[in-house]
This record gives sequence, C-alpha cells and structure tokens, in this order.
Amino acid sequence: MEKRVAIVGAGLSGLVACKYVVGKGLDPVVFEADERIGGVWGHSLDSTKLQTVRQSYQFSDFPWPPSVKDLYPSHSQVLEYLESYARHFGIYPHIKFNSKVTTIDYVGECYEEIESWHFWSGTGTPFASKGKWHITVQDVKTCTVETYEAEFVILCIGQFSGLPNIPELPPNEGPQIFNGKVIHSMDYGAMDRLKAKELVKNKRVTIVGSRKSAADLAAYCADINGFIHKPDETFMLGLLATLLSPLRWGTSKFVEYYLRWKFPLNKYGMVPKYSFFHGAMSCQLALLAENFFSKVEQGSIVIKNSPSFSFFPEGLIIHGDGESKPLKSDIVIYATGFRGEEKLRSIFASPIFQHCLMGSSNSTSILTLYREYIHTVNFRSEKRMGSRNTRGKHKVAEHKRDGKGSKNVGKLHQTKLWPAQWLEAWWPTSDDEFAFVVEDDLELSPLYYKYLRALILNYYYNASNFSPFVYGASLQRPRFVPGKHGNKMLLDSTSGVFLYQLVGTWGQLLFPKPWKEFRLWYDEHKAKEMKPFLEGMVTTGWYKKMGERIWTPWFIKFIHSRGYFNIYTKFLDEKSLSVSHRDVGVNYGKTAGPDSQLLDVNSFDSTFMEMKSLSTLKWYDFCFREVIPGRVVRNLNDLGSILPSVQTKELVVLVSLFGVPEAVTRNLLCHFERLDIRNYIFIGPATDFLFDLARRGHPVIDADQFLSNIRAYKSMGIQESKARFMRDVLSKAYVVKKSSEFSYNTLVVDGNMVFLSNDLFLESIDSTYNFYAGESLDFFFVKNSPSAHKALSDHFLYDFAAMVDKTSLPGQSRNFASEMTKLLEQKGVRVKRIDEKSFVMKIGNQNRNQTLETNRKVVHWSTGFEIGSIREQLQELSLWVLDNDFSCTAVVCHKS
Repeated sequence: MEKRVAIVGAGLSGLVACKYVVGKGLDPVVFEADERIGGVWGHSLDSTKLQTVRQSYQFSDFPWPPSVKDLYPSHSQVLEYLESYARHFGIYPHIKFNSKVTTIDYVGECYEEIESWHFWSGTGTPFASKGKWHITVQDVKTCTVETYEAEFVILCIGQFSGLPNIPELPPNEGPQIFNGKVIHSMDYGAMDRLKAKELVKNKRVTIVGSRKSAADLAAYCADINGFIHKPDETFMLGLLATLLSPLRWGTSKFVEYYLRWKFPLNKYGMVPKYSFFHGAMSCQLALLAENFFSKVEQGSIVIKNSPSFSFFPEGLIIHGDGESKPLKSDIVIYATGFRGEEKLRSIFASPIFQHCLMGSSNSTSILTLYREYIHTVNFRSEKRMGSRNTRGKHKVAEHKRDGKGSKNVGKLHQTKLWPAQWLEAWWPTSDDEFAFVVEDDLELSPLYYKYLRALILNYYYNASNFSPFVYGASLQRPRFVPGKHGNKMLLDSTSGVFLYQLVGTWGQLLFPKPWKEFRLWYDEHKAKEMKPFLEGMVTTGWYKKMGERIWTPWFIKFIHSRGYFNIYTKFLDEKSLSVSHRDVGVNYGKTAGPDSQLLDVNSFDSTFMEMKSLSTLKWYDFCFREVIPGRVVRNLNDLGSILPSVQTKELVVLVSLFGVPEAVTRNLLCHFERLDIRNYIFIGPATDFLFDLARRGHPVIDADQFLSNIRAYKSMGIQESKARFMRDVLSKAYVVKKSSEFSYNTLVVDGNMVFLSNDLFLESIDSTYNFYAGESLDFFFVKNSPSAHKALSDHFLYDFAAMVDKTSLPGQSRNFASEMTKLLEQKGVRVKRIDEKSFVMKIGNQNRNQTLETNRKVVHWSTGFEIGSIREQLQELSLWVLDNDFSCTAVVCHKS
C-alpha cells in the first residue's frame, strides 16, 4: 500500500517539502488555506523587500532568473520566484488551495505508548507500523469539512501568519472605547490594495509595533498621504531598528561606526541594546523602506519610543518617562506580530502532542530547539587551543540523527577568537530552546539524554519546582576533594542532585533566559571595556594570562553578580554522566587521562530520575559553603526556627536596613564575607531587595509582615504618623526578646556602617552589665542571662510601644538604642553606655580627608548621608568593595 504524506502549508518550506517527497517517489497532498502559494509573501505591502541578499535566499537547485538584478528583491519578485519554482518542479498538481487544516490527530495507538516515543512514532523510521493521522480540512469558501488520512504529516504553517498577537488591555483602556478603527497588520495586508489605500488616505494613522512590519507600514502610509502631515499625524511606537549596536569584534565595530554616521539612529532613539550579531542570529535585522529617514525628517513619520500605551476615545495615550501623552488618531494598526507557538500547538487535537511542541509552557516531553525545529537538540562543541585539527573556521559540521532526535553539531576549530565564536554561537529564539556545551575530549554516558530530559521537565517546565535563578545543569563530576580553602562539600551518601554556583564545561546544559541575560550583560560590559576580574577565583588568573581566549571568567563574573546556581549530579563511587579525557590543550600541558568513571546502565539507580524539590536540595556557593535560600521571617514561629541556624557561638547579630541604601547593604555584606561574619540576620521593610537577599541565602525579617502577625501589636493603636518609626524599633525589640528566650546573646546594629573587625565589640563587654548601648550609632547589645530575660517580658514590650507612641515624633537623636536605654533605666535596669569614640570612625560632610586608624573597629555615618558621598569617602579609605554591578569585587573563602 502506498504511503500517504500530507503537507500543511504552501509557503517556501511547504514547496521544498513537496518537491523532496515527490523526489522520493511519493504522491503528497499539500493543503493551503490561501488562493495562492507563497505564505506571507502573498500578503506583503508594496514596499516590502527581501531582508537578505538574494544570493543567500535562493534554492540550491533553482537560482534566481537573470532578470532579477536587485540585491534585495521586492515582494512581487520573491513571489514570482516561488511560483516559478513550483511550476518548474511540478508542485502545483499536488496543492489543494482554499483548504484550511483545522486539526490533526494521531489515531491507532494509546497515549501511554505515544508518550514513550523519542523519534518518529517510536520506530526510528518515517512510517509507523500502526496508527495514522486524521487531518480535518475546511474549505474556506464553502465552509464544508472533510477528513483525510495520512501516514506522515509535515507541518509548514509558519510562525508569522494565521494567529495575530493582539495586545491585552484593561476593558476601560482597550480599543472598545476608541471612536476610530483598530486593525491588525495581518488583516490589513489581506485587504484589497485599493481598499487598503482608501482606509488610511488622509487619516491620522498610529502604528503600534516594534519590528519590520511596523517600519514598512509607516513608510507605506506616508507614501499614500504624501509629505503634508503634521508631526503628530503618523506615529510608530517602539520602532525596531536593529541595524547596529556597540559590537566588539573587528568588522562589526566598523559597521557600527559607519551606520551611526550614515543614519540618524541616535537622534530618533533607534539604537538597539543588543548586538548586531544577536539581531542576525535571531532574525531581528530589519531593512527599512526606501527614503524612510527622509519621511521622518519631513514629518510624515513620527517615531516615539514608549513602553506601554492605552486607548482613549480620540486615540492613544502614550506612557513613559513618568508621564502620559495623548496621541489623536483615526486608525490604529497593530504591527505586533503573531502567536506562532500557540498556532502550532492548537492544530493538534491531542494534548500529548500539544505538550511536546516548542514553546509549550507546560511541556512534558522533549528538549525543544534551534530555529523553531521540533525534536532537535543543539550541541555546541568547543575546540581548545593546542588541540588537534586547529585549522578551519567555525562551521556547522554535521547533522546527525539517532533515536533521540536531530542534533545540530557545531565545531569550533579555530581558537584565535574563541570567546567570540562561542559566545556569539547561540542566541535563543524562544524560551523553549536549550544549548548543551561539550568539549572535544569529552565522553558522554548513554544515559545523558534521559537525564537531561527528566531534569528539564522537573526543574524548568514544572512551575511549582522552577527557579529563575538556576541557569542550567552540568554533567561534570563535582569536586569532592577540599578546595584551597580547605572546605569540602558535605553531601549524603546517596545518589542525587544538588546546586553549586560554578559552571561546569564538561557537559553543560544552558537554560535560555539566563543565557540571554548573560549575553546582554556581556555586551554591555565589553562595550564599556570592563574586565571580568573577580579576585579569589582562579579564572581571574586564567583571564590575565590568556585574555579573550577564554570565556568562563565572564560567565562566572556574571553568575556571581546575579547569585545564580547550577544543577550538579552525585553518583556512588564518584561516577558521572560525562568523563573528560583531559587531552593536552589550554588546561593541560600533557594528557592527564579520564577524570572519573562513566556511569552505565548497570550502575544506574532508576529512582534517581524521581528528582526532589529544589527546596529540599543542598545549595553551595563558590567556597563550598552551604547556602540556605528563602529564609524569610514573617512571624515569631519563623523566627524561632531560623535563629538556631543563624547564631554562631550563641551570638546573633541583627542588622537594621531601615533607611539604608541597597548599595551600602551590599558593601556591608562584602565585608562580612571578608571577615567571615555569618551569624547575622537582616531586618527591614518588605522590598524586592530584601527578598532578593533571602533568595541569595541571607536570612531576613520582613518587618511589615512580622509585626502585623503579632497580636499585641495589632491592639496597640499606633499613631499613623509614627508607624514607620514604631515598626523599626518595636520589631527589633521582639527579635531581641525571642533571641533571649533561646539563650543567645544579641547585638543590634544599624546597616549604615562598615565592620573592620570580626570581634564585634565583644571585648568591651563587662560581666556586671546585661545591656550595653551606643546611642549615636544605634548599637545595642543584650547579654544572655536570667535577669536580662526577666527584664524583656511581654509587659516590657507593651510599655516600650506605649512610650514610643506617646512621645514626640522621632528626631535624629531617637533610635532603638536610645529608646531601649530610656525605658530600661526607668524600670531600674542598668545599661552601660559604650565609649564609641574608642572604636568608631565617623565619616560625613564634616569628616572628610581622614585616614583609617588601626584601632578602629567600625566606620559609621548618619542615616540620610548621600550615597555618592558615602561611596567617595569609603573609596578613599579602600573600604568600598563593590564593582559597577554592585557585587563584591572578590570571593573570599574561609576554612570551615
């Protein structure tokens, strides 16, 4: 029986697919919803041209005719070229026009069996022995429906047609309140040419969009209306001009300077934030219509950059730069693209296949890959300096197929510009595209694909188990031997996964979103001629020695600044899913041999694939120290559970962030790391920054939620004018009391300071006192003792709140230390005042050009001191240890 093949779509890909299938001796049927071939080319504006030179956009066996001499042919020339191709290879007889495929469904096998497939019906061949596709087709003219059967289906339905992407706006801000007409570029392009021109003629046209179609529409409307409009009569929101961006590599830099000189891109805010190469790799380069900038200069096109908009009866309201401006319009055209991923998913009747597709938010079946292909995996292979086969250029070397799908294998042979080759090699075209990095001397376990597939399903697509701060996974065997700092990862004896910050290039899976973020960060830092120096990391030495021949220092610097983590595996006997043979090259002067044993099926524990929740896994920083993310105190019970993990030698340091700038807090943390101070807990208002600290492993107290969950506080009736000050001092008082109940010493300090020593004033403690205060720097120490615990009763806290509430508004001299001292002394409790001048160095407007004295333990400044002045004076004292990313300039490891 002849095998039946159905092809959906008669655009460029559909034509090639049909020609190929016919060449195999089969008789395919092509379903095309339109009246002609060509896909989007059949509905393009007159001004639309090819985006690439014609030599790069032609069939290998059917060149452009000699009559086409334009470097960038027009849409009519492209359409005529495609029609000639179809006629030449006899494709037309196979096409059913006006035939819209509404659904396809696979019939004949159970869902359980389908779910187990890896490749082409699970058989590894194009035609399955069981089952067939049912294709539901609607005649777009008569609306009749017919069902066809086929053994093989090829989808060529395209990403840029069919299902328009319509911006979602609140009901009172959407197009329904607009008195004019709203239309999508897809519908406008499908209109009769004369009707389309009449629609916009002598009208105020607003085009909403950020891609090529928006630019074409703007030029098209300007041509129709001539050069007589006022500047506010035509508008394009967020015009995408991806013609240049600051680039770092030779010829691209020249292109940048030339384009900046040639076109007024800066003048009209059209310089993109990403690189020229980014735009090329992700198909975002746009050729503007002829005389585009002339139209802009003469006012028939007005470019406005805006992050958002809304409607009002007479047009749009443009939001941005802290203000909103009305824009009167008669017609609004959405040039906002298409929902191609949803279009592709919705064509399948079965949810099994819907979930298998690129772009699925709850994908449960595959790794989705490069350039919108289905069932493919990208492998990028790095060739080291000094290895064999060092001649040649970066190229796609192979296209392999096996039971796990299709893989595009890119080999890097020439390493003179190695980071450029590797870093520029991949720009994800969707959030469902992954890259897997291997080196040339690497051997992979046959189980690697099964593991990566399970990992992506569990830690990327499972929303309840997903973290945006996990950037990927490494197959590399973790280093269980102690590092130079003497520390060792403390893992249990069973197999499993854990998280560690360092990237592992011996088999590294990269998630798309963090990689995009890194690429943009990298471009920005390279443009500013910054270096990836991170003192304390061996990669800094590598970079100083090898410069731009190595990329890992850049990535490590990035993940350090962001606080991101990588997933690693742990198997018994220190086996691994990847083994490096450590050939002679960049890292090895001579071949060192395999670093571990490869995991095979016989030594694999099947329960390993039952991956645990991220919240239950062990997390480690660069120094092998365990990180406990997500410790946020919102009530007294939370505080009781967290305090034991915070204290060191029965001391808890409570650091107040009320009125403390973010950069100052980050700088303080760098000094904590340098001094190995780890028994701190931050307290402050509920902000994104506070919760980011918790995400990075620093324990925090959400003072707003913390107090609102205390019953006694709710009944106090605090004056609104004093609420902020009350929240500050009372939340600290409750923490001090809870710490005392756990028999811990407690030190309360203000975050507006830098620690110079890790003895934390304790040498000044007198055994005859239980309470110590340094009122000018809001320092308060409570020694663990029965008498201190007795003094800090519930009744004391109520009296404390009442006293603060009844007194005048807080002034510069009033803080937690002063208020606690005042009430304790009223109750007959002795408080020892610390001589702050003996160990504190003050900076401020009145204390400039100082030198750091050796006996000082703290540098302090008053709340409200301007952050620029703080940074300047700390830099003079070599105490500002943040880089331009506001992350520490060094990683400091201490022996545990």
